[in-house]
Amino acid sequence: MSTQQGKLARWIEARGFGFIKPETGQGELFIHISAFKNRGRQPVVGDVIFYHVSVDRDGKTRAINARIAGVKEDTISPDAWSLLPLDKDLPNPRKVPENQASSNKANLPSQWPQVQRPPKSFNSQPVILLIAVTIGIAAWIKVQGLTQQTAPQAVTASLPTLQTRAPRFQCQGKEWCSEMASCEEATFYLENCPNTKMDGDNDGIPCERQWC
Repeated sequence: MSTQQGKLARWIEARGFGFIKPETGQGELFIHISAFKNRGRQPVVGDVIFYHVSVDRDGKTRAINARIAGVKEDTISPDAWSLLPLDKDLPNPRKVPENQASSNKANLPSQWPQVQRPPKSFNSQPVILLIAVTIGIAAWIKVQGLTQQTAPQAVTASLPTLQTRAPRFQCQGKEWCSEMASCEEATFYLENCPNTKMDGDNDGIPCERQWC
């Protein structure tokens, strides 16, 4: 593996990575802070970097085994440096480590109520179904009882009151308007009694001059 040379064109200190511009002038090459072995200081833009090229599983190239030209290498092991991870390896801020979660749980105030959960083996669906069926049967029985009680009353109330009314007028042999006491009586005689002489113009209206 041959050593190559280039300049650090960009460096993102907060993220711990940057890009090298190779001396061949072909594009830019990714480099992570962990690629610097036994570095004497943090890299800065413009540094001449000696490095090797590696290809990862995704087929992307990156610089490894890098060192800064003109900077005395430190004898401290690389593991002693606080190396920042790649973007995909950054920890999720929403995820709480298991040891910290258990510690927080242990530090909860004792006065907080503890929620008692039913055992997993308990199934409440049959109980709910039985209660619903019981309520439905009771309601049906009650409705049936009310229907039977109110049905005769409803039939009795709906029957019309039949009243036998005697006719107000009767045919008593009267024929003339002078024998009538009202237009109603004259009309009754004209419609129901024979031999009346109260509708001279045959228009169906009796005694038009006297009563109607």
